[in-house]
Amino acid sequence: MRYLLIAILPFVLSSCVTQSDSEFTEEDIADYEKAVAEYEKYSSMETPASWGTGKKWILIYVRDDEIVNRLIVEPTSESVKSWVSGDWKKLSVLFEEEPMEFKHFSNIISAYEVNGKLLSIMMAANITHTKSVEGRFEEDSFVGSVETNNPYCFDPRGCKHEPVKVYGVPLL
Repeated sequence: MRYLLIAILPFVLSSCVTQSDSEFTEEDIADYEKAVAEYEKYSSMETPASWGTGKKWILIYVRDDEIVNRLIVEPTSESVKSWVSGDWKKLSVLFEEEPMEFKHFSNIISAYEVNGKLLSIMMAANITHTKSVEGRFEEDSFVGSVETNNPYCFDPRGCKHEPVKVYGVPLL
């Protein structure tokens, strides 16, 4: 019996092979190239003057045409460490209608990273697997969505994202 298992084992293991790079479709490659081109375009544009240190913004989270959260935030110039690489700065949360609960954590740090007209916000930059907002500035507004930061999700088609849109405008 043991020899039979040893003979069958290579066949079982060979069935555990993952998708290789050559198995991506032309559509997958085109989507990736489009996303890279869009990133390069918007990250090279100038960040709106309405976003910056000491400027306050209101962010509204909407799911299924219903407001699920409101925040007032103020970017700072203080650098913070995050579990995601990048040039993250502390984001002061002045008001949060529905605060995120982290029962087992203290000293939660909210942070942002801005690249031209692209903005990323993490409400808990020092905790892995938290959700963040990804989007871009228009004239004097922001439109984005909640994305899942899951390093174990290597194939975006297999990741589940909540349908939450985020809209923002500066407070005058």
